[in-house]
Amino acid sequence: QIVSTAVQTFVLGSVHAVSYTHLDVYKRQVYVSSTDRQLYALDASTGFLRWVFATGDAISGAAAVGHGMVYIGSEDRRLYALNRATGQKVWHFTAGDAITAMPSLLDGLLYIGSDDGALYALDASSGIVRWAFATDSAITAPAIVDSGIVYVGSNDGFVYALKAQSSNTEGELLWKFNTYAAITDAM
Repeated sequence: QIVSTAVQTFVLGSVHAVSYTHLDVYKRQVYVSSTDRQLYALDASTGFLRWVFATGDAISGAAAVGHGMVYIGSEDRRLYALNRATGQKVWHFTAGDAITAMPSLLDGLLYIGSDDGALYALDASSGIVRWAFATDSAITAPAIVDSGIVYVGSNDGFVYALKAQSSNTEGELLWKFNTYAAITDAM
């Protein structure tokens, strides 16, 4: 498939579908997540391929970038931490089901929801789980972190507010609100 920009046209391998809403630009690199199981890093000025990383299944969400890393979830149940410059895998975390939400990164912690119904808080440099909070359905919406609170919506219809820096391994619920409908995107 050919993707065009105003300046350059480039070919993304054997891409079957590109998630056009999941184009991220960070420090002169464009990150493209694709349902062809690959994350592409392109030079923002030229469109040339810098590197490509293959996962075990489709990538439905966007990447998060920070601390010299690119973080991307995959439907293969894994969250990958990649070296931003080279695309080499630094670590990965395996959830109980697909990871289709975009990761959120703040203060050295990475927050990621999974189709297994859990929101995980991971150490951004090592991937070690700091805490996990279980909901009753898949989490496909990205978490939002503000003033020490993580807000996340679940397909169980609830919006949850959790303490971001919890020492409790199950997370610390501050409140929840029932919308009576699945929450599939950020608020």
